[in-house]
Amino acid sequence: SAKIIYNDSKSVLNCMVRDMSATGAKLVFGVMPTCPGLFDLSITSTSLTRHCEVAYRRENMLGVRFLGADMAR
Repeated sequence: SAKIIYNDSKSVLNCMVRDMSATGAKLVFGVMPTCPGLFDLSITSTSLTRHCEVAYRRENMLGVRFLGADMAR
């Protein structure tokens, strides 16, 4: 699982990570939330957070591109 963090860390959305690579990931939701085009993604199983931009939106999933380097939580 993972968390989308935005709005100066005041807003958090839970999601599941699918098909993650070095350059991006597919995020899956029970119901597609409204979220910004840029956000931080904190992956629960690691100690890293990635800055992301939305590449596509489809039904209950987002495709994201990782921007910049990993950030420690």
